Amino acid sequence: MAMKVESRSGGLPGSDCSLGAAREHVQAVTRNYITHPRVSEYGPSVGAHVRSRLRFRVTVCETSTETLSVRTCMIQHAGSDMCGNVEDGPPTLHLFKPRLLLSSPPQPFGSYPSGASGNGYDVPGSLGVRGSGGPAGGGMTLTAMVAGPVIANDPDGPGWVGGGAYRTVCSVNGPLVVLDQVKFAQYAEIVNFTLPDGSRRSGQVLEVAGTKAIVQVFEGTSGIDAQKTTCEFTGDILRTPVSEDMLGRVFNGSGKPIDKGPVVMAEDFLDINGQPINPHDRIYPEEMIQTGISPIDVMNSIARGQKIPIFSAAGLPHNEVNMETARFFKSDFEQNGTMGNVCLFLNLANDPTIERIITPRLALTTAEFLAYQCEKHVLVILTDMSSYAEALREVSAAREEVPGRRGFPGYMYTDLATIYERAGRVEGRGGSITQIPILTMPNDDITHPIPDLTGFITEGQIYVDRQLHNRQVYPPINVLPSLSRLMKSAIGEGMTRKDHGDVSNQLYACYAIGKDVQAMKAVVGEEALTSEDLLYLEFLQKFEKNFINQGPYENRSVFESLDLGWKLLRIFPKEMLKRIPQSVIDEFYAREGAPQDLEPEPDTAL
Repeated sequence: MAMKVESRSGGLPGSDCSLGAAREHVQAVTRNYITHPRVSEYGPSVGAHVRSRLRFRVTVCETSTETLSVRTCMIQHAGSDMCGNVEDGPPTLHLFKPRLLLSSPPQPFGSYPSGASGNGYDVPGSLGVRGSGGPAGGGMTLTAMVAGPVIANDPDGPGWVGGGAYRTVCSVNGPLVVLDQVKFAQYAEIVNFTLPDGSRRSGQVLEVAGTKAIVQVFEGTSGIDAQKTTCEFTGDILRTPVSEDMLGRVFNGSGKPIDKGPVVMAEDFLDINGQPINPHDRIYPEEMIQTGISPIDVMNSIARGQKIPIFSAAGLPHNEVNMETARFFKSDFEQNGTMGNVCLFLNLANDPTIERIITPRLALTTAEFLAYQCEKHVLVILTDMSSYAEALREVSAAREEVPGRRGFPGYMYTDLATIYERAGRVEGRGGSITQIPILTMPNDDITHPIPDLTGFITEGQIYVDRQLHNRQVYPPINVLPSLSRLMKSAIGEGMTRKDHGDVSNQLYACYAIGKDVQAMKAVVGEEALTSEDLLYLEFLQKFEKNFINQGPYENRSVFESLDLGWKLLRIFPKEMLKRIPQSVIDEFYAREGAPQDLEPEPDTAL
């Protein structure tokens, strides 16, 4: 789409007008245009875009035809097409004398040279507006170009360096850069910085107040010179290239390849903040994912499309647990190699802190493309979300915002929700996104704001326990504080086995009673315990040793884990299994083929 704006009365001051006079005319007539209410009738892409982002190139030129040569002026939008279509070139606003439309033969007002077509609007008192599919002002030869903003910033004013760029960095505060004397900056707009050594960095507008804009720089602010650094507003939000070829590749926190492989050819460019999913189109997760880990599969089953975090602490093997989950989640790909189906985004300890803000969003945007456009089942593992929250706190402190609990920003709950809520399944799409974020609880405190707020957003949690880890139990998953809120919809007859829910409830009850008996034993001694108490102690020890504990490469099917649970429950007489219906006990308690304790065979060597 191209757009022309013609002067209906007077045009430019004259064919011998100066550049200053031309600029004044451009400012006056353009201001009249963009503030007129009928501009919005042309379409929201023109009315809203021009009103909010007025950055043009100003041109004084000679326009020649076979019989006519006049001096005129043109302003050309410096961004992309207003409708997002760049095939026809950038949209153009032209201001010129009416006689410029003369050709052989002369055409009436509203007609354009070079085959332009379309219906026009007459804006009362100033302009006629027409949209055309071809290049605006076809056949015109432009010379003596003078680039710069028209109303956004006076080209003769301070800080203007041409081409819509500024050199008005007034302060650098941690990962933030404060720009002054900028106009029409937009929230979340991408800003490109050019440092004195020629290197380029990118940032995003966090806040706009008058002529000031606060920008967070993704690659860090080291080396930015307030006097010599040039910044340019792009007019676009942060988008990331996505492609199915990203599988098997490694990227840094900004989405740039770091595995020495070729550049990925993008199939699309997507907003890293994603698109909201209509709640009506969400599919309730009802398909269980087998992880191969007994305490998860039997007692905290994960459904495909669920978001469930792992609550851990410093020094605990939370990453190993998640690696095991990922390994068995992709068990059907193992024959071809797992790495070919993994896409890694890495923000290392020596990388800029501010980069951690966008790294999970880049990963989730890629996951959404693979899930909803390529229809793949995607598992997203985010480690460590505590580092993300601390980066959020650092940015908040640099912006001098009022802190919340323990110095974290008050909007951290909302910010975390924008990440966690991108998991799920969508009607009409064959793929899914299952999300398992990892967070380390400072001082093993589950009431810390990070795990506390995460628990409100997600659908359960897997709790990694330090005491089990100290007793050499792997994976050290404490099932009592662990929870999967979607487990009930993913298990049972037709999905796993009809005794699944009952076995899980009975294992929970016996383990909880066993922990109470263990605490009582520490006070009164083992001699004061009853025979039932001793059974619970035996169950407690065997449950942690045989059920929770397993090798890092041991893959138990859900049926093997259920049979192992029945083996432990046979420690108790049937009368003590009060959480399981009698019909289920009759079928599974002494079921043929179920694992039994083997009696030692007699020695027949003699």
